[in-house]
Amino acid sequence: MHVNQVRINRRTETDKSTQDAGMNQHNKQCENVDLWEERVSEWCVSDIREDIFEDYLERIRRSGRLEIGSGDAGRRKEILEHLFLLRGDHLKNAGAVLFCDNSDCELQMAVFAGTDRDELQKTRRRRGNVFELVNAAEQFVRENYFTDTGTAVDRRRDFDGILHEVLINSFCHRDFNSRQCNEVLIFADRMEVYNPGNFPEAYEPEDYAGGGRRPVKRNPLLDRALYYSGDTNGLGMGLHRIVKACEKAGIDLEFRKEDLGFAVIFRNGCLQEEMQANPDGVDLCSTKSVDLTAKEMMIITYLQTHEDITNAAARKITGVGTTAARNLLNGLVAKRYLAASGEHRGRKYHLIQSIKLLP
Repeated sequence: MHVNQVRINRRTETDKSTQDAGMNQHNKQCENVDLWEERVSEWCVSDIREDIFEDYLERIRRSGRLEIGSGDAGRRKEILEHLFLLRGDHLKNAGAVLFCDNSDCELQMAVFAGTDRDELQKTRRRRGNVFELVNAAEQFVRENYFTDTGTAVDRRRDFDGILHEVLINSFCHRDFNSRQCNEVLIFADRMEVYNPGNFPEAYEPEDYAGGGRRPVKRNPLLDRALYYSGDTNGLGMGLHRIVKACEKAGIDLEFRKEDLGFAVIFRNGCLQEEMQANPDGVDLCSTKSVDLTAKEMMIITYLQTHEDITNAAARKITGVGTTAARNLLNGLVAKRYLAASGEHRGRKYHLIQSIKLLP
């Protein structure tokens, strides 16, 4: 077993008593700490979104940080207790904001014509759980930030990974007591990702960008859950990893401390470069040179001639069941080949990048 893996086995009575004691100790330690995420929410285990929770478990399996079997989706309460996200039958706020359709988490997205907020071209506002809002922000950026820029595909794939890390960090470090919401703002010369919540007192972004500081976690339960899914590393290295990835990709990055929050800023110069070797705008990445399974190849091939694909269509062309098809599609999203839109049965997937199929 990997050193960071924790196996969740079916518990004996002794195991249950031990875990209950651990939960009681954790709750006792938090009794006098008024953290937003520790407060009991109105949401119960039965209110958890099945699709969101299944996707979360799949990411845990891929991360290898918590060993969960294929039948564990039905053992929600036990898994949530292991993550300290329950109190009795109710989710704590941290669990509710991850897995339920609540209104504690809000995202504002906007596009402006110039370099200030004077001329608003487009705006969207969404409420929902953290995972949905991260997906919504990524989709908004794909639709509005790269339009007609001809940005090279390898640069866009680098940026997709960096943006995901920035968005996860913006919600993980958000002050949920604030009435402000997270923001993704696109201007003519830059894009800003903002989260309400002051930067740790007495520290500067450069202190963490260098990777030498211990983390100051505003929402430790949220961070813990996102660590197991592979979305964070749990060591306060988020800004450091973002800086290193931007340096490697040649992307211009800035940080800005504000009175009530923190912003990560991407400048357009390094992102919007015209493709030179491929004037038709087709990525010459061969599917023989990327890590795609045979069934993933079937999906990619289908999308060469179709605008999008649903779970039903994926089942038909690959011959697998509903869950396996969802895992295939979400795996391609994780690899940054597909983007998802819509919810539940209306969910569709489309190519982020064009791929040249070699014979």
